[in-house]
Amino acid sequence: MTVLAELRVFATRTALISVFLLYFPHPATPQTPAPAPHDHAAIPAGSSWHLMQDGVVFFNFNHQGSPRGGDELAVQNWWMGMAERAAGTGRLKFTLMLSLEPATLGDDGYREIFQVGETLDGLPLIDRQHPHDFLMQAAVVWRTPGDDAGLLPDP
Repeated sequence: MTVLAELRVFATRTALISVFLLYFPHPATPQTPAPAPHDHAAIPAGSSWHLMQDGVVFFNFNHQGSPRGGDELAVQNWWMGMAERAAGTGRLKFTLMLSLEPATLGDDGYREIFQVGETLDGLPLIDRQHPHDFLMQAAVVWRTPGDDAGLLPDP
């Protein structure tokens, strides 16, 4: 796997510089052939579990120009994971979404001029965006087919 770093500069009154770290398969060259195509929905051979994950980390230099603004390094981030398998007559799924923003952005989030209407710890936030919670989602879901009594429409 290779890492692609992309630098973007948005030329507006507010300068925002972001570095996106994305993972891509290594490109094919004559020395290294392309990997075989794969199906993202396929269950790995030899395993009854289907596992997936996704996440981002944004390193932003945030300049909010005004007497109410300022400069800061803001690191927004999140990670999601999912594990699913057959269970009885249905499917069992575990999902989890986490963020380290309480540690990387601090208690009061990051600057965003004219941002209003949000609260943090019961207090209004003015000109700031709150950090995401450490635990954003944790769920266990069991899905099973409906009965044949005609209560559910046919797919």
